[in-house]
Parts: sequence; structure tokens; C-alpha cells
Amino acid sequence: MSIQEGTTIADFVRKRIAELNGKISTAEIAHSLGYKHGRAILMFERGEVKIPLDKIPALAVVLRADPSLLMTLGLAQYLPSSICCMVTVIPDANALPTADNEPLQGLV
Repeated sequence: MSIQEGTTIADFVRKRIAELNGKISTAEIAHSLGYKHGRAILMFERGEVKIPLDKIPALAVVLRADPSLLMTLGLAQYLPSSICCMVTVIPDANALPTADNEPLQGLV
């Protein structure tokens, strides 16, 4: 799933819940994250509060979303300038050389 530049985690969560089309309620999402009421999820969707980073892995599971993408958006809530720089410098971590394929050029 790709996202547009400038997408916030609130935008993503709101869109993903809509895409799930009633397959899971905000109350069920809240419960899976350890909250008693769906109000927390509504506040996340509106961007009224930051989603705690420790809740993002469980949120990714319940929303059936890429955990790396969701964590990137989650980190952007707290460190917008830093995450922008990291995404620019490392656009695709899967494309980085590994010990099994090739060494980093100029570092060996």
C-alpha cells in the first residue's frame, strides 16, 4: 500500500478504517489496543492526539497494514523533520545490499 507525500498517520488510520468497510468497529480496534472505549480511536483518526508508538504494532495488525509504514507515519508525529530526512536518505530499506548479495560500495 503506497501513500501520498504529506499523509499523516491520522489520515492513514481514517482511510484504512473506511477501506475495511465496517469489518471492524472503532470499539473493537480500541479493545485490541487495550483501550476501553472507541473514543481513543476517533481521536487518533481526527489527529487530536498522537498515537503512542507502543500501540502501533497492534494497530498495524488490526488494520491489516504494513507495520513499517505505520511506524514511519507514527514516528513522523513526534519527529517530523527527522523522519522526512530518514525516508529521503533510505527510500527503500529492502533495496540495501545485504551480506548475502553485495557489500556497500566504498565502505569495504
